[in-house]
Amino acid sequence: MSETDRKAYQEKMEAQLKEWRAEYDKAQAKAEQAGADAKVKWEEQKEELGKRMEETRAHLDKLRDSSGDAWDDIKTGFEKSWDAMSDAWKKATARF
Repeated sequence: MSETDRKAYQEKMEAQLKEWRAEYDKAQAKAEQAGADAKVKWEEQKEELGKRMEETRAHLDKLRDSSGDAWDDIKTGFEKSWDAMSDAWKKATARF
């Protein structure tokens, strides 16, 4: 993968993480104004989502700092983390 492609990939993933963070913050605000059931559901999901976002952020930082063959190896780990984050997000939004 060329350096330009790597940067584009990283920028795309960064934008998605920012979007997820914004949605997380919106859900937090919504839960604070919602009834008790919604608050409980959000609290159940909040920790998992936060953990997944931090893991994904850490992998993205490693990806950004890597080069050559290491980039490909780290990208594989990042994609696994990304998939876990995506699954957690889908579950959370379906429940909340």
